[in-house]
Amino acid sequence: MGKDDYFPIQSDGVTKQRTHTDFCICFLFVGVVALMGGLAVIGFFEGDPRRLTHGRDYHGRLCGIDEGVEAQPFLYYCGLEEWSGSYPKRLNYKSTSCIAKCPNDTQSLIPCVMPAFVNLTMLPGGTESNVTYDSSLNVEVTQSVAYQHSYPTEEYMGRYCVPTWSSSNTLYSEVINGPLKEVAQFNSAIGSFMHAWPVILGASILAILLGMAYLYVLKYYAGLLLYISLWLGTLLTFLFGLFFLYGLFPDPFDDMGWYQQMSPVFVMCYGHEARFISALIGMILLLIGTCMLFATLNENIDESIGIITATVDCILGSGSGLAFVIQPIVQALTVTFLVCVL
Repeated sequence: MGKDDYFPIQSDGVTKQRTHTDFCICFLFVGVVALMGGLAVIGFFEGDPRRLTHGRDYHGRLCGIDEGVEAQPFLYYCGLEEWSGSYPKRLNYKSTSCIAKCPNDTQSLIPCVMPAFVNLTMLPGGTESNVTYDSSLNVEVTQSVAYQHSYPTEEYMGRYCVPTWSSSNTLYSEVINGPLKEVAQFNSAIGSFMHAWPVILGASILAILLGMAYLYVLKYYAGLLLYISLWLGTLLTFLFGLFFLYGLFPDPFDDMGWYQQMSPVFVMCYGHEARFISALIGMILLLIGTCMLFATLNENIDESIGIITATVDCILGSGSGLAFVIQPIVQALTVTFLVCVL
């Protein structure tokens, strides 16, 4: 097609040119996208996204980030007063400290904020600023920071110190399923991305290049690709059908046979039930393969080739091809940058 073709619509013998539709919805969509982008930018520059991935001590400082704890990236949960052996009976999740490394013994001293002590004193009444009162209650709250002996811990997700697992206490599971339960999955995903970002970025760029190559193959060899896909799909369906149908012959009670170990049906099921399910799946796949064979032999793909060619021309033509390439690259670079600075 020439560069001036607009893929006209043939309707009732009248040729119509394609035009944009739903202009109002288009502007609304652009406005929503712009608003979302603006909120993301404001949150990124005005806020601190590192709060999502770093622990905070009793001073509210981000471990490994804020002044005074730059070299202390791990968050440690202090224990309450009662101890049993090397471990406290309970942890005080409101008393946390940033430390340089997770202690594996009871010799380290950790600064911990202690539970608040509240002293209530009833004072006699009096008159002040022309206001007379019968009595007043004086509330005095005292809270101190004390050094506490550590308990054996291990690193968790590269940011937290959790009690070492022991059959004699449940502190490990209480921490994992308690304060760290909500942040574990998110931090694990972010942390994995941060450590493996070169691989992910390379895979994204490779996927973009392969996608572009696939589009050009579609543009020039759509017919050949369709025929190969149809025949390959039909052949694979027949082969899988024969594979599962073969499940009628091996001993269904022999778990050590090569077929029993390769077949997913025999892995999940056992005995005659596995044999019946395997044969049923095989016959269904052979039936589907037969239908695909007749469809492939009688399929007229000329119209499909024309639609594919027109679609690829629309994607790659009139300057949109450059945007089609640049957009995913910019998205991959942006995501990589935002995640790495967390």
